[in-house]
Amino acid sequence: MTASVLALLQRIFRLNIDDHFDAYVITGLIFSGFVQIGWSAFAAPVIHNFVAGAPIWMVIILYAIGLLSCWVATVIVAAFYMGSLYRTVNPILAIISFIVFSVWPAAGSAMYGWFFNLFW
Repeated sequence: MTASVLALLQRIFRLNIDDHFDAYVITGLIFSGFVQIGWSAFAAPVIHNFVAGAPIWMVIILYAIGLLSCWVATVIVAAFYMGSLYRTVNPILAIISFIVFSVWPAAGSAMYGWFFNLFW
């Protein structure tokens, strides 16, 4: 959905890779980052809810699964945003945002709560 919205906005504002390379790449980074951080904002609180009262080995496994899900989201995002810059930035963004939202789950809810409320 974000790739379609981005393509529409780039067409409306006549952004293409030949004339406005910097704006084209930056808008792609913004939209792909929005999706990547959104997944981390979803995954971290879900994992946080499951680890309450769990033994430490289970907590480690669950957070590893959460990081793995962020990597899978990175692979899916890379299918739509194919540049090497996106494939470099988004995994780093996924790891950092997952760690931040794992430590501070309220931040993810504050940033993406409006979106989660559409589906819950």
